[in-house]
Amino acid sequence: MNWFEIFNTREAALVIWLALVIPIALWFPIPRGILGGLFKTFARATALHQYLLITLIWVVLEVWLLAMFGLWSVADIKATILWAFAVPMLATWRLLRLREKETFVLKALRDTFALTVLVEFVVDFYPLALWAEILLVPIAAGLTLLHEKGRRQEGADAATKLFEWLLAALGLIVLVHAALSALANIQNLFSFNTLIQLVGPITLTVLFLPYLFAVAVFVTYANAFLRIKSTIEDEELRRFAHFHTILAFGWRLELLRRWSRDISAGFAASKQDIRRSILEVFEARNRERNPPKVADEEGWSPNIARHFLDEYGLPTQDYHRAADELDYWWTQSSPVKIDGTLPKDALFLYIEGTQQAAKQLKLALAIWNQDPKLISRQTLLEAARILVRKATGEELPDIASSAVLAGESCQVELAGKALIVQATMDDGATLDRVSLILRTPDWKPPFE
Repeated sequence: MNWFEIFNTREAALVIWLALVIPIALWFPIPRGILGGLFKTFARATALHQYLLITLIWVVLEVWLLAMFGLWSVADIKATILWAFAVPMLATWRLLRLREKETFVLKALRDTFALTVLVEFVVDFYPLALWAEILLVPIAAGLTLLHEKGRRQEGADAATKLFEWLLAALGLIVLVHAALSALANIQNLFSFNTLIQLVGPITLTVLFLPYLFAVAVFVTYANAFLRIKSTIEDEELRRFAHFHTILAFGWRLELLRRWSRDISAGFAASKQDIRRSILEVFEARNRERNPPKVADEEGWSPNIARHFLDEYGLPTQDYHRAADELDYWWTQSSPVKIDGTLPKDALFLYIEGTQQAAKQLKLALAIWNQDPKLISRQTLLEAARILVRKATGEELPDIASSAVLAGESCQVELAGKALIVQATMDDGATLDRVSLILRTPDWKPPFE
């Protein structure tokens, strides 16, 4: 049998390269050592083995179920293997990457379904000529490796963006070829045979989604129970916490994640504390959905203030309790790394206050090399103007703008709030800081 009856040109190119690369990798000491290390790591990863085994059993059950209804046959083995390597593994990886986000489960499920259609449409139906596919494999692999290396290396932004553009161009070429091939044979695109070829992998994906959701539930609860174990010493109180978290949160995994973060800060010393902390998470979510009005003199609605700098790439996490003994709540953004600085300077947004009102908004800039070209302080100034405008309805005063750029401290009153610029620009310091703070007159930060 001609092997092109089994593999299409893209799959054949991949087989050719694997047949060349694997023997070479096993022959030379350095790649052999790397592969040996990876194998040893894999051999020790018991949890990974269990996950792969359970996933394999689930996939086999899916195939058996489809075969029972006449939707799968031996002729579908190749497509099934391709699906098994592409969709379940990538879907799980994406699920774990997104697990800290609010809608990570729905997003992972949606992306998994889209990935199935893309893999089948681009990979199986419309590959390039064999010579083009043989060239495509090392180019795509090389660009991906260079992009990942650049992403992890300080000062490689320009190169990383170049590799992103090249990868995008490569993907565009493949997609355009697939689209043109489909349009050239439009009748085949909407034929019954094409539909049948898509039905199998799509059905496998639909049946895989409940398993993926179950993995998300298991991982989230496992992490929560580990935090309970490390935080609560009393065995009876642990069992109480286990039961009530399952009863209260069910599949609301984002709320469970928030609660487990809070109790790891020591907010669960008794059954009453556990009940209160669970109720507090639900109340906080309700305030996010329906932000209460806060009088101007009291500060800002926390769940409105959280989004003041979304457009600047500084959305914050959920507003939550920071200290059990005090009515002290807070949240912060992920850092925005500033291009043109090395090491990269970073900009943060912090929000502090009480349960009902945000009392302080703080833009903090961390500077590594005194910022001689004012690149980082200009970035802080732009963000500060947006923040002040949204928080007070006023423009940033010139005296505060000058203080930010000069790296000097100052304080003025603006719209009934204290506007403070704090700066530590020391020639001998490794790390300098410049912060712009908006604060209500009655607020005294507990930890300053």
